Amino acid sequence: MIRTRAVAAAAVLSAAACASTTGAAPGVFFDAHEPSPAQPFGRLNPDAPDAVAAYDFMVGRWDCVDTVFAQGAEPTIERRRVHGQHYLNGYGYINHTYAESGVGVMTYLYDDANAAWVVDYTAAPNFAASRWTTVDIGEEGAIAIETPGQADGVTVRSVFHKVTENSFDWRLDIATPQGTFSARTSSCRRTA
Repeated sequence: MIRTRAVAAAAVLSAAACASTTGAAPGVFFDAHEPSPAQPFGRLNPDAPDAVAAYDFMVGRWDCVDTVFAQGAEPTIERRRVHGQHYLNGYGYINHTYAESGVGVMTYLYDDANAAWVVDYTAAPNFAASRWTTVDIGEEGAIAIETPGQADGVTVRSVFHKVTENSFDWRLDIATPQGTFSARTSSCRRTA
């Protein structure tokens, strides 16, 4: 009985804390922008930071063809399906990726206070979390974010370019003191 009361009290306190930090009245749920039968990919929350809208093009279903470049090896081709949608009530994006080599989930949230993207990647059994900042790479129409690499002087850059309503290209660049190279490129076409 004591444990049941403690769990119930913790649930009430947790709900009150959530309501106080979000400004919600008790019983009001912030889910109007979540995926639903009427809006299968969710929608952008109008209260989300302005930077979030730049990635609205990722919402939908995509078929992608990737080229993977490994030092000392021939490039390999891999096909992926990506299902991108809004999540956290339209404040972020989540991409589910299904490839010949496995599955993964990537989440994108914008930290307006620090002007940085918080990007998490999970794929069995790998996990990575990092903060990415928006950068201008001097390429017209490109949307780029970057994060420090694991070695000194190395930067990892995610670049979306050639973005249209029904397609986009993407590349993962690695910048080192010796120069920049693409570790992976992708060409994606909308299927839904």
